[in-house]
Amino acid sequence: MSIRTKEVYLTSKDILFLEEKKKLLKEEQRKLLVERNSISKEDIKEENCIMLLKKINYDIPNEISKIDGKLRNFVKVEDEDFYKNHDGLTVIIGTSVVLDFGGTTEKYEIHGMNQRGYNDFALGVEAPIVIKILGKKVGEVIFFNGERVEILEVTRID
Repeated sequence: MSIRTKEVYLTSKDILFLEEKKKLLKEEQRKLLVERNSISKEDIKEENCIMLLKKINYDIPNEISKIDGKLRNFVKVEDEDFYKNHDGLTVIIGTSVVLDFGGTTEKYEIHGMNQRGYNDFALGVEAPIVIKILGKKVGEVIFFNGERVEILEVTRID
């Protein structure tokens, strides 16, 4: 599997997630601006008003900027040879994997980025368990946090 380093790998789901998150952030910012405009000048120095201004002028624009950076400079997983030629056995970005944690099975989606808020079973390539299983095949066993973990199934996320 040939993965280029220092590039952001995004699946189609990742791209949709980022676009939706950006849209929600802009909507939140608009709502907060309306709220800010309703605050009197005398109340503007109160701590909660200062936090509101920080969120409007720094936090939200910073998050939007990070999203824009990812959407400008990414490699679409589905366009890459390693994805197109996936053997159905190897854990790669853009696959769903079923793992056996000592008798308890869990299914995860492997994405190019952290998917907090997307769903509880979506993991980015920086997740410690993903680092351990990327490139491994069905039937292989790894040890993670002292626990035996077997890869039971790998399928592409389509």
